[in-house]
Amino acid sequence: MKKLLCYILIFCTLLSTSCGKNENHALLCYEIVQALCEEELSLPAGIIYSSRAKEGEDGYIKKELLASILGNGKQLDIFNFWDDIAIFLPSGESACEFIVIHCMDSKNIQDTARLLSTRLNDLKNSKGKKYPEYFEKCEILTIKNYVIMTVSRDISNAHKVAKEIISKRS
Repeated sequence: MKKLLCYILIFCTLLSTSCGKNENHALLCYEIVQALCEEELSLPAGIIYSSRAKEGEDGYIKKELLASILGNGKQLDIFNFWDDIAIFLPSGESACEFIVIHCMDSKNIQDTARLLSTRLNDLKNSKGKKYPEYFEKCEILTIKNYVIMTVSRDISNAHKVAKEIISKRS
């Protein structure tokens, strides 16, 4: 009887996480950012923001936050072309930043990469002299429909970490 209940519970969990096209990507974007944070040896204090966090929860992405990070002050209607987004931002003075975005359609990948490239250049211009070690190997990766920006002292495992998570779940 316990085995049957266990199987039913596992089945219900799998069923509930596979319903809805956005759910796997939502968990995956957050999971990738969390894994990148774990890989960072000198991670500053900060918060992982997720588009799936509800208003009032830690990590809720306000429109103003997205506008300041990715829109140069302009409001972005991200759900016209992105399923999900997760962002690590330091709470103090640091250049460390991770952004993972899942594009609903592959034709949006290039525009999203350009948007993150603009963010990366803005960070370099504002923090590059004070934190040069963060910008020696920073990059923007595209893996399937994911666009990933890593600004870190050591991104040597970023490709590997992101690819492993994406290949396991998609």
